[in-house]
Amino acid sequence: MDQETKEVKKTEIREKIFLAVVWLAGIFLAIQAVNAFIVYEGLGKNTPREIVVSASGNAFIIPDIALMQLGVTTEGFDIGKITAENTDKMNKVIGEVKTAGVDEKDIKTTDYSLSPKYDYSRGAQIFKGYTLTQQITVKIRNFGKIGDILGKATQSGANLIGNFQFTIEDENSAKQLARTDAIQKAKAQAESIAQQTGLKLVKVVNIYENGYSPVLNSYSSAKAVDSSGMGGGVAVAEIQPGQQEISVSINLVYQVK
Repeated sequence: MDQETKEVKKTEIREKIFLAVVWLAGIFLAIQAVNAFIVYEGLGKNTPREIVVSASGNAFIIPDIALMQLGVTTEGFDIGKITAENTDKMNKVIGEVKTAGVDEKDIKTTDYSLSPKYDYSRGAQIFKGYTLTQQITVKIRNFGKIGDILGKATQSGANLIGNFQFTIEDENSAKQLARTDAIQKAKAQAESIAQQTGLKLVKVVNIYENGYSPVLNSYSSAKAVDSSGMGGGVAVAEIQPGQQEISVSINLVYQVK
């Protein structure tokens, strides 16, 4: 056998080996594709389908607490003098608030600040003394006492009244009412979807609470009227707390088939 014949036979052998490898690889890939399809089909049949419904619930509650800020601001050059004067007035204000029926636990100091005062109107920084401010937040449970508390506080030296608002002490109970409303609405929505699409609701598999937002009836801060020499405190109209709205958003995840 000459050299040329040997080379031809070697080439034929290589081609046969190559074709065999390609054929085996094709069979292997075909088997993998079939297995993948079977697994995919099985997952599709066994994996539960889900839908998500969302709803917001509301509860309207009559506030049972009024929050009010009362304060005294005093100005002067002598820190010791303005501190003594401010503290004396603030103690009298707190005393009158307690006399009006507010419990000590419902009175909280929220600000005590001393800062220098400057005049820049003449193009230069001119020292004008100090400003001392003390403020308390008062929680009023008897709305009929609001006018009395305001009057006595201003007569005692309070010259700051601010952030007056109505709120609810037990917000969790109000939130629960709003949550119940949201869940009922979400369930009704899911039942409507199932009826219109032919899906069957199996069970709730998850629930998400997206948010809670109380809406406060509030009034912005303002300076109290000086009632000295007027024979009385600040005149206050009849208090109308209205209703407070509590809103909760819910997502329900249903398994369906």
